[in-house]
Amino acid sequence: QQDVPAVRVIFDCGAAVVLVPCFGVASHLLASAADIQHHLAGRNALCDALCELFCAYADDHFGWAKEIWDVSTIAWLMNPDWVPSSLEHSPMLTDDCHWAHSSSRHLIRVAYYCHRTPIFRDMYAKLHTAP
Repeated sequence: QQDVPAVRVIFDCGAAVVLVPCFGVASHLLASAADIQHHLAGRNALCDALCELFCAYADDHFGWAKEIWDVSTIAWLMNPDWVPSSLEHSPMLTDDCHWAHSSSRHLIRVAYYCHRTPIFRDMYAKLHTAP
């Protein structure tokens, strides 16, 4: 709902697109403050900064976890097996911000899951080696 005209341009133009939906797909990439602190704190300046930023999202970390949405697209680029997808007809965004579907539309790639463990293992390992 942030930029309906832009969404329409992307899905209507016929370009090769990979859609990683937030809810139900990228939302699998949950991390807790304890998880982030355990794997990142004290490793290097970047890890410390990311740990601080992540933990600042909430004051009460008891039972709390947060999605790290942006990792999903990088994960698909790194290893498409981590973010399984299928070819589907490009959706159309209606004026009331709902998806409409038509089998006459061009195909795009749509992710349907994120395998959290290999994605986070790869991310943590790469962050550990940051200068």
